[in-house]
Amino acid sequence: MDDKIIIKLVQDYNHRKLAEPRFTEELIEKMQLENKLANYKIIELDISGCRVGYPATPKFIDYFLNHLSKQEGQKAFTVKMNAIANFEWIYLNLLVLEGDFFLIKKKINNDQDLSNNKIQINKILNQNNITFNVVVTNVAEYKYGYAE
Repeated sequence: MDDKIIIKLVQDYNHRKLAEPRFTEELIEKMQLENKLANYKIIELDISGCRVGYPATPKFIDYFLNHLSKQEGQKAFTVKMNAIANFEWIYLNLLVLEGDFFLIKKKINNDQDLSNNKIQINKILNQNNITFNVVVTNVAEYKYGYAE
């Protein structure tokens, strides 16, 4: 079995509403019924073209991270998304704030908050042998969970 799956929400599910809990919960249920993630250890999730916002998007991201945390060995998770701004902390707010995996409940508002939260994010990812990349179209790629 191939260890990698690519999920493009707009193309594969015609889904664009990651900012609303009801819609993300329905999508998770659909994926669970399909056993979409199976035993994959490398997941690429393309949310380009989706409307994102917390807490719905981070809880959706938690679904994938929780799956990976249960797999053996090294795992990788990549999220591809559209550009919104040039600040890394804005993307982290949209992907992790109020989610359960990283336990970040306070909004990241500046570079100092970002630095403190990256310590927490990297610690949890390293404990679970997960690398996490956020690829922002035409802006940057942010990497977490890599050994220093």
